[in-house]
This record gives sequence, C-alpha cells and structure tokens, in this order.
Amino acid sequence: ESYSQEVVVLKKHEIKITGYYKLIRHPQYLGQIISDIGLGLALLSYAVLISVVVFELPLFIMRARLEEKILLKHFSEQYSTYKKKAGFFIPFVG
Repeated sequence: ESYSQEVVVLKKHEIKITGYYKLIRHPQYLGQIISDIGLGLALLSYAVLISVVVFELPLFIMRARLEEKILLKHFSEQYSTYKKKAGFFIPFVG
C-alpha cells in the first residue's frame, strides 16, 4: 500500500520515522546494495561488485534524491525536520 515503482506521493503516504527509518532515510536502497555486494562476494564475481558500485549505487542515489525533492515539496517542514535527524544511506551522515 505504500510502495510504487514510480516516484510519487500517494494519498496514504506519511513520513515513517520508526525502526530503520529513525536512523536512515533510505534503508531499502542500503539493504539492496548490501545484498548485491554480498551476492558478488558469494559468487566471487568482480563483475557483480563493479556493477553495484558503477551502476546500482549511482542510480539509487539519484532516485533517493528525486524522492527527497518530492517529499520536501509535499511534506515540507515535517520532512525537513526528519532529514536533520536521519542519515541518507548511513546513520548520522547527510
């Protein structure tokens, strides 16, 4: 009910600030990156590791920044306050 492949704010959307979201704003992307790095290590595949760093990481950063721009527009003060408390992908960083 909260997920969409498109970067949009749905009627039921609200800012979640509990659980992982208390520390980082985009735990889903961090989890995917860690999982894919783990896959590359498990397969001993430099191609997977390079793909994660060269393609996946920049794309996730771009998408997360786009999401944040939309969230700031929609939730303004509430999201601005939340951004100051939670890290981008890493707790307490950006």
